Amino acid sequence: MRTDSERVPVGESSGDVYFDYHDALVQIHMLFESTILTYGFKEYTIENFVDKHYFSDWKGNENCRDTDEMRHGINIDGILGNADPSKNEVLIFLQYTVNIAELFRRRYNEEKIPGFQFNLRTYTLLMSKVRDLLIRLGYELKFIPSKEVLYLISTDAATDAAIESSEEQVRDMIIEYSSYAVSCDLSRKKTILDSLGTIVEEYDDNQQGDNIELFGSIEFMLRNFNIRRDNTEGANRNDFVAGLTESELSDWYDEIYQLLLLRILKHNNIARMEKIDAVRGLISTQNAAADLLQTEEASGENEKGGERQEPERGNAEGEQTPDQLNAFMPADEPGKGQAEAFLRISEIESADPDEKDPETASEERRILGKRILIGVIIAACLAAAFFGALSGLTDSGSRGADRIRTETAAESETKADPENASEEKSGTAVSADTTADGKKGS
Repeated sequence: MRTDSERVPVGESSGDVYFDYHDALVQIHMLFESTILTYGFKEYTIENFVDKHYFSDWKGNENCRDTDEMRHGINIDGILGNADPSKNEVLIFLQYTVNIAELFRRRYNEEKIPGFQFNLRTYTLLMSKVRDLLIRLGYELKFIPSKEVLYLISTDAATDAAIESSEEQVRDMIIEYSSYAVSCDLSRKKTILDSLGTIVEEYDDNQQGDNIELFGSIEFMLRNFNIRRDNTEGANRNDFVAGLTESELSDWYDEIYQLLLLRILKHNNIARMEKIDAVRGLISTQNAAADLLQTEEASGENEKGGERQEPERGNAEGEQTPDQLNAFMPADEPGKGQAEAFLRISEIESADPDEKDPETASEERRILGKRILIGVIIAACLAAAFFGALSGLTDSGSRGADRIRTETAAESETKADPENASEEKSGTAVSADTTADGKKGS
């Protein structure tokens, strides 16, 4: 546990809001000691119930027998009696309170013991006050399931990014190192740094670009700052490290941690950039295909317009085109129009019967162009799925394959048992007829 003397001023003001940290701790403790469960006439506080059911097999009990022994070890009563608590003392109290309270909630919800009445209002108010105080101090809660412990870690954008982008093993080590509980535990810091260094050494991009210098610095620090070998005495001793105090060595460990964190972030960013590049290539291919399609459609429209306007160019002032004939009504049929009625007969085909109409040919060209375009798009998508790192494209392909196999299996079952299939069809027809008869009757 930390023993620094950093103080939280009593009645510290934040803007126009007056805040008393000692009073805040007393309020939280009163809720923590309130009745949380009742069973008939029996009443339990959180600590009572945890001691009775959960504490002995809790992974985070630090080899204590019960909550009383843990409280005594971290001086909870002394912290509550201090009218001017340090930041260290406030965080110690909060870490103990929130871990015991959350241990109770998790286990109680898992077991769902019948007959007990749970005071949800008290528990909700307790956790709300704990979180408000953590936010004011600049800390947040992170849970590591493998240890069954909630860690208080200072809010930091780089740490949050590394936690979100890393696998579980790395994420848990980052959370623990960043937590208040490990902040002055030199031995635990050394163990975490050694483990993170082993993971980073396995990255296949350590010898690429600016990673070379960064990785070299990490290796140097791990070998020469009393992490992987004793640098205070013997053959590997160096005077600089041997002369550091524990506090100074802890600060250097924090520097090594920042180097490891930077290397982890850069490595995790490679996979992210590969996904983005794959999506960028796919979108570019789709946009190019769409532009080609628009160009083909515009070209087809222009060809249609030219075909419609071409016959009209030969109709100027009595000029006749080859596909127009003059005809006169017979003069001996009065009453059926004018004596000389001019009839225009248009678009009489005189070409070879095998010759295709220009509009039909244009339509066929457009259809062919669209088919080629669809083939280009499909080929681009398949190439992106095969060569890209976008796992989502491959997953969607496998789901499509599963759906095709399912439909094929269904068709095979239908062929294998045609009688059942015919019965299902006839049953459907009967239902349809019955519905139709019902409608007629109504």
